[in-house]
Amino acid sequence: SALGSVVMALNAGSRAAHVPFRDCKLTRMLQDSLGGNAFTTLLATVNPDPGFWEESSNTLLFASRCQQVSNAPTMNTAESLNPQLLRAARLQEEVNALKAELDAVRATAASQMHALLADGGKAVAPEVRSVLERSGVLGGAGADGGPGTGAG
Repeated sequence: SALGSVVMALNAGSRAAHVPFRDCKLTRMLQDSLGGNAFTTLLATVNPDPGFWEESSNTLLFASRCQQVSNAPTMNTAESLNPQLLRAARLQEEVNALKAELDAVRATAASQMHALLADGGKAVAPEVRSVLERSGVLGGAGADGGPGTGAG
């Protein structure tokens, strides 16, 4: 049959130069399922009646040949179909990683700043201390026009 010859050609693998899918309508309709990018299940039904022994035997032989056919189907995703979506997803992952890294650096800097300021900022260099006082981080003069701001 045409279906049997297609299965035999698919079993031959790279040895077969041509798979005769166009020999009948059934194999043409099953082309994507048999040799394409699809998961395929074959259900072989047999009859235990001795009168149908030859037909059942042929069915089992055909099912055995079909079992030997292997293909490697892959899942199609939106990213695999559109390279721009794939690039956008990669860039979004990079942005998220950079945000996480920035948050970690900020947390480290904040903990280091709190450690420096724990003693009232005495261990801080004078230049840094004056900037911190002007910004209101250290208790001293602030931007409100208090002493040491030069306003007044």
